[in-house]
This record gives sequence, structure tokens and C-alpha cells, in this order.
Amino acid sequence: MHCRVLKGSTSREVLEVFYAEVGMRLHALIQKHIKRQIVSMEGGVQVIADLNAYYNFISSLKVAHLLPEFASLKMLGHVYVVADAKDLATIVRDVARYGGAFRPEDVYEFVQRRSDWKKIEKEVDRTMYNLSFKEDCVIC
Repeated sequence: MHCRVLKGSTSREVLEVFYAEVGMRLHALIQKHIKRQIVSMEGGVQVIADLNAYYNFISSLKVAHLLPEFASLKMLGHVYVVADAKDLATIVRDVARYGGAFRPEDVYEFVQRRSDWKKIEKEVDRTMYNLSFKEDCVIC
């Protein structure tokens, strides 16, 4: 609504700078917000829907350099709906999946906010780091 009001009253260059700033701040705010929440599998579906809505809003602003950031954020929502811990570990390790927007450590932070994290943590870590405690650890 407010973005449409600005269109007729200011120059295109000022609008682009304003939209870019709005997009960058929104991206940071969304990340911060998600990292504060515990998300269930059912809630993951709602997170994906919300991230799709944010992506649609940013695409309506027509600021090209923000689209890959929000596309990566949109894909990040899928970590909350993956049921298998091994598949989840593969998703976390896949650097190319997010186009360089997120490092595996960043994705791991989001995965830790799953409601079932305590149940799947060992399996995710074992798969991510190729750990086999029986073979890799020797206690003297």
C-alpha cells in the first residue's frame, strides 16, 4: 500500500534505493524472527507459505538483486518439513542449494529451531560429519 503511494511522488532512482533498503531489512528481520521460533512440522508448512508471500512482495518491488536472497530464504523454509534426519543433513551440507546466500553453519542454526531437534540431532550430526562413534572414538 505505502509503496504504491510513493510511486507517483518520487523519482525512480530514489524508489529503487528505498525498495532495496526495505528488502534488505525485511530479509534480516525474517531471519532473526525465524531463529527465535521453535517450528513444528505442521508449522513448517505455514513458514513456507509465509516465505512465499514475502518473496511475492519483494518480486512486486522489482529490485532484481533482492530476488536471489528471498529465493534462498524461500528454500530455507523446507528444512522444517523434511522428516528424515539423513535427508536433512544432506540439505544442510549442500552449499549450492542456497546459491551462496547461506553457509552450512547458518542453515544448521535454522535446523536447530525444529521442535523435534533433540530427537534428530544425533542422526543429523552423524550424517553431516560422517561420524561413527564406535569406529572413530577411542577412549584410553
